[in-house]
Amino acid sequence: MRINTKISRGLTGKWRGESYVHLTPTTGLRITTSKNHAGKLVTTAQHVRFDDGVETFMLFADYHKFILVKDVRCTENAVKAQHDAALLLIDSIINECNEFYAKKDSA
Repeated sequence: MRINTKISRGLTGKWRGESYVHLTPTTGLRITTSKNHAGKLVTTAQHVRFDDGVETFMLFADYHKFILVKDVRCTENAVKAQHDAALLLIDSIINECNEFYAKKDSA
């Protein structure tokens, strides 16, 4: 399994962590850690598709889950620690994602 991770400042200057877990050559999970509008540090997982260098997903139809939510300052160290903690759960997240699509396909 290939995982690409980057911790950097976003366009607004806030720290952000982002990882791509490649499931197949054309699909993967995007794991993102950033400060939300309520001021919490949130890590989410979202299933995405890659087509000719473009990442797409279907809102309300593709897998999406909040993994971790903490009420801490959005510092580089906090983002890195929370993002790394979420990546430790990657096997269970992948299993849950696979189950989501198996149920969807059987319906």
